[in-house]
Amino acid sequence: LENLVELLCYENEEEAREACLHYGITVQDDQVLWRHSKFCEPHDPVKNTIIQLKPRKMIRTIECKLRVGNDGFVTRLSVCRGAVSGEGATLSKSGDLQSPSLLTAPITSDADRKMAKDAAEQARQEAVEMEKARQKQKAENLLAEKERFEQMEKEKLKAKQLEAERKRKAMLEEKHRAEEERIKRERQ
Repeated sequence: LENLVELLCYENEEEAREACLHYGITVQDDQVLWRHSKFCEPHDPVKNTIIQLKPRKMIRTIECKLRVGNDGFVTRLSVCRGAVSGEGATLSKSGDLQSPSLLTAPITSDADRKMAKDAAEQARQEAVEMEKARQKQKAENLLAEKERFEQMEKEKLKAKQLEAERKRKAMLEEKHRAEEERIKRERQ
């Protein structure tokens, strides 16, 4: 498990153990039993889609991001976990920035640990702000939809009132015409 933590950039052995269990790989104590396991990706029984393993926040590891081709920035973690392939999908530990190798480095000092925690907190706050903005947009959309519905209801009510008024006027005109004909017959 210790090698798996290093190789796939897990935060600790517990996270690596959970990933193994998620994919049907047998773990006994701190040993991964590859030959006694059958790798499988779990599927949602209703939607029949692959259930993704939820990644955890990375506090122990600082990821170096490098620009690779037209794909933009990638990390060693994304390469290790199969999200990136092709040019730049290497696991070199060298610091050669000329090649598209991707690195991770363990945090060694308290200052680095504080920087990592601050970066994680900033990312969390940004996620909270994005969620607030999404909720606000959703509320605005619901309000606009409600106002549109109310406007349509008002227009329907107004149309009904106009139709009722038209019918009332037509009935009054018919009564008036009938009354005029009756008076005309009486005069003759």
